[in-house]
Amino acid sequence: MLSDTIMKAIFLVFLLPFVLDCITADEEYYVLQKVDLSESSNIVGVMKNFMNCLLERSPCSEAFEGYRLCIPEAFQQACKKCSPEQKRFAAKFLESLKDKMPQDYNDFIKKYDPENKYFDALQAELNKFI
Repeated sequence: MLSDTIMKAIFLVFLLPFVLDCITADEEYYVLQKVDLSESSNIVGVMKNFMNCLLERSPCSEAFEGYRLCIPEAFQQACKKCSPEQKRFAAKFLESLKDKMPQDYNDFIKKYDPENKYFDALQAELNKFI
């Protein structure tokens, strides 16, 4: 039979990758597909599809689904895991949404921050990237 010391060492060797993954996970960025919100003639159409996904009114495309899954955490942590490019996208998206689709903008905030605890910090972080 293996001694207790050897058993503990083997256990730690198997546990180490999981511990390291948790430690470094906070430093990684979300992996999301790019969504083009350039000032094209179809920006409102793209935004409607995006919002229908985010507000769970209709199924999500593969590109949009990743965003829907990350948004709750991004709200709660002021986009801590967002890359600078993702923060610029989010700032532009929220600005366009507020301007072009104000009701969806309000619904979006109510859905992901119903107690109004996180949005101000998120907005402050995103404003650094406008």
